[in-house]
Amino acid sequence: MKDLSGRQVAFEPTCDMGGLKKVSSERIEELKRQIAELKGRWPAHSVPPAMFQQLEELEEELEKELRKAAEGRTDAQASSRGGL
Repeated sequence: MKDLSGRQVAFEPTCDMGGLKKVSSERIEELKRQIAELKGRWPAHSVPPAMFQQLEELEEELEKELRKAAEGRTDAQASSRGGL
């Protein structure tokens, strides 16, 4: 699997929730790092459209991962309370 910058990244799906949270957390941190790195290269003037597009894609993916992580916590909390 390749990330948005084209680098090869390892992805191993897990079946246990602990592993899933770890993968999700690591992915969130990687996306944040990529966004920070992109913003560090951001020119003061005349930003290329490709940079805007890359930032939008990274931010959308980060939002999706954050939602998944929040839903996972909500599901885990509900199951520990007997489904409430």
